[in-house]
Amino acid sequence: MSRTPSVVLVGAPNVGKSTLFNRLSRRRRALVHKRPGMTRDRLRARVTLDGRAVELVDTGGVLPDAPGAMEREITRQALSAAGSGDVVLVVVDGRLGLSPIDRHIVDALRRRGTAPVLVVNKLDTLELLPLAAEFYRLGVEEVIAVSAAHGLGMEDLRRAVLERLPAATGRQLATGPQAIALGLVGRPNVGKSSLLNRLLNEERVLVSETPGTTRDAVDTLLQAHGHLFRLVDTAGLRRRRRAADVPETLAMAQARSTLRRVDIAVLVTDATAGITTGDIAVAGLALSTGRAVLPLLNKWDLIPDRPATAAGRRQESATKLKFLPESTPLTVSAHTGLRVRRILSEAVQIFEHFAAHRPTALWNRALRAAVSERRPPVVERQPFRFYYAVQTGTRPPAVDIFVNSDRDLPEAYRRFLENRLRAGTGLHRTPLRLTLRPRTGEYRQRRGRARA
Repeated sequence: MSRTPSVVLVGAPNVGKSTLFNRLSRRRRALVHKRPGMTRDRLRARVTLDGRAVELVDTGGVLPDAPGAMEREITRQALSAAGSGDVVLVVVDGRLGLSPIDRHIVDALRRRGTAPVLVVNKLDTLELLPLAAEFYRLGVEEVIAVSAAHGLGMEDLRRAVLERLPAATGRQLATGPQAIALGLVGRPNVGKSSLLNRLLNEERVLVSETPGTTRDAVDTLLQAHGHLFRLVDTAGLRRRRRAADVPETLAMAQARSTLRRVDIAVLVTDATAGITTGDIAVAGLALSTGRAVLPLLNKWDLIPDRPATAAGRRQESATKLKFLPESTPLTVSAHTGLRVRRILSEAVQIFEHFAAHRPTALWNRALRAAVSERRPPVVERQPFRFYYAVQTGTRPPAVDIFVNSDRDLPEAYRRFLENRLRAGTGLHRTPLRLTLRPRTGEYRQRRGRARA
């Protein structure tokens, strides 16, 4: 499989890199806010430019002289990503003019042997285009004036990128093997980013003891166990009224949105704290969006090495998460690497259930067994009758059950039915999406014929 070339966006904070990233990827993936420093980690998106597949990479804002350790690490990672890119776009703010940071970035790339394209952003009208001329003083070969917010200059920018891409080898198209999408979700500071770095064997995302370090949903591809994985690190989820500030509130909203585009939610919890009400809420949110859930007890290296203590913590966690399919958590340690690679093999097994399709006959045998075990309820003096079931979709398996009533099935019986259908079809590790389809007209006709 040929390597997909990368296009890296780098620049000072608040010059519009994330807006440009969203414009080129045609998706609102990166957080955009008037406050500087919203992007911290590298964001990746696979896009197609005139038939060529490229990996678009957004980076955090470069602040070379910042006093804070976090800002220095963001700068290091941004320049590191730019140094490994096939095409580098240095984004600058055309309205503010040439800044010392812009010059620092270009000089740093030049020392690494990188010849960037200078993208002068925020030139929203024709009258502002002459402002781009000042940036030729940096000695960059090509300067392109754009407005990422309004889409101006995008064709010129795409042309410049295509001209600098390496020659295509193999099939560098937007097709490829189906990636299993894993979303690392959980409360703040439970070790999601540390787990991602351990899985990748590199410092790909920022790690800090400060809650809320991760804000964007960071996508990274990984090949392992004969499968391609798309790993998504998300911001810590907690109740909105407890969010620290506007950026964290936006990050939490994006994490919720991210759940809808992954297959499996890897629920990361802190083993030293046990399963908290916050963990249960995150698990419920993932389940309500139809995601399979793989629960983890991270920081297992901090649990006392006593069998009774470990067994008790496992049992307590399994009990509190018993509403999840196959709810026994996997005990791991991002710090030591304990059982971290097993996360991927477990995910493969879960995905096989999540994407499975079972024959109609098997669904109906499982349905009949469930009804025989527990009689369907009577709702408003009318007994529920189940006619037949058929699978209509996957990821997760969607099952339509035709019934005689348009009334709601009591929640307790619905849960019982879902559990028995999973057991009867061997899909223990995935939720099901059950839809009741009333056949009230046929039911009434049959009842009328019986009375006649």
